[in-house]
Amino acid sequence: MIIAICAITSCKKSGMELSGKIDNAAGESIYLVQMGINGNVVVDSAKIAEDGTFSLTAPKNNKPEFFSANLLNGMKQITFIVDSLTTGINVEADAKAADWFGSIKFANSPESANLQDMIARVDNLQKEYVGIATDKNMSQSDAQAASRKFMDNVASHKEFVQKYIFENPSSFVSYYALFQNVANMSIFNIMNKEDLSLYGTVATNMRLKYPEHERVEQLCNIVLQARAVMRQQQKTEDLIRDAKEVGSPDLNMPDKDGNMHKLSDLHGKIVILQFWASQSEESRKMNRQLAKLYSQYKNRGLEIYQVSFDTSKLLWEEASKNDDITWINVCDLQGSNSSAVGIYNVGAVPSNYIIDRNGQLIGKDLSGTRLDNKMKELL
Repeated sequence: MIIAICAITSCKKSGMELSGKIDNAAGESIYLVQMGINGNVVVDSAKIAEDGTFSLTAPKNNKPEFFSANLLNGMKQITFIVDSLTTGINVEADAKAADWFGSIKFANSPESANLQDMIARVDNLQKEYVGIATDKNMSQSDAQAASRKFMDNVASHKEFVQKYIFENPSSFVSYYALFQNVANMSIFNIMNKEDLSLYGTVATNMRLKYPEHERVEQLCNIVLQARAVMRQQQKTEDLIRDAKEVGSPDLNMPDKDGNMHKLSDLHGKIVILQFWASQSEESRKMNRQLAKLYSQYKNRGLEIYQVSFDTSKLLWEEASKNDDITWINVCDLQGSNSSAVGIYNVGAVPSNYIIDRNGQLIGKDLSGTRLDNKMKELL
């Protein structure tokens, strides 16, 4: 039997009071947790009385915040939203309900009720996924059919959330839904153009309503960073698309002895055009992989044209010597102002392009087994 919890939130001078009654939880500890972007903080705790009653108090908040009431060592959780206008939250739940999230019912708090609906939907999807993954008696064809149905259900949930966001773009429920996961995968991918537009919609509308909220500031920064990365990717795609017609842009740079090396002189070979810097630890690790590849494939037509973005000739030469670089290694000592940065749209090191025997760009930023496999394929 489900017993009502009267979780009454009041803006007293002492703060926010959360009280109520939970069935089948007598003697259990219950914790009131404020869910912050930098971690969760327990703001109060109590023992649930024999009759199921409890009382918890938290500091008053002038802006919307996520809270949870946790019991049974965190195995049971009620998540809700509280702001300065909250006058009372009524909840129904049963600590021993098989469908815990489904048993939670809110009244007088539409935001919390909608939030709980989002949580319950994903919980059902997760149960569906676990059922498929753990059913050892399911045939391969049945498993494939079940997996397709599961992905269809995930897609349906995604459509549901999209509609909710368009109707409630400044809601903290919309914010929460953007970061939900199921089956170890994010329902929304910020690096997907369509999904990014949803993140942007929520960020823009929430900033208008809550301009100083730290969660909103964080979301806006995430959106700005994702847009910057996607602009960089678009430039790279444009560069590779244009290169299919005109070949790879040429470079003509000096080695440590001042000898000039033109990239176009390597036409007819498979070229790894590598960008690095002596002070980059990841670049130095990449040099070790390049050394192995060069030793293995240099007699089969591999050449490496490596551009350093160093400004110190001494550091560049010392790193080149220590890393046993025997391939073409050039540097104009201009660092991030090197002409190669703009020509090849280099945003970070290490970075590379793969150029085929016809001078066409056929790959970008390959490393590890991906680079090894590409060289096996080409050579």
